[in-house]
Amino acid sequence: MEIAGRSFTERASDRRADADLEAMALEIVRHVPRMIKAYPTEVEFWHWFSGEIESIRRNARTFDERERLTARLIQALMDNGIEGEMVPARSLP
Repeated sequence: MEIAGRSFTERASDRRADADLEAMALEIVRHVPRMIKAYPTEVEFWHWFSGEIESIRRNARTFDERERLTARLIQALMDNGIEGEMVPARSLP
């Protein structure tokens, strides 16, 4: 792959990729309260959140990792007062 004229042919190690994804999930969890306040409508909030959770799910290497990180993000929603039918299903592909 080439980005900005530089060739990136080596893939990050699985350990590094896992650590980066873990850090990304933690950052999203930290942003949830601020983003709830930042977006004036639920639609805008869900647009942001669905993009973030989709990125986490797409980049997880294993089903278990995907489910664990998704559960963490859903817990962040519940910790911030978003519950019940507003919380996305964990077993989405």
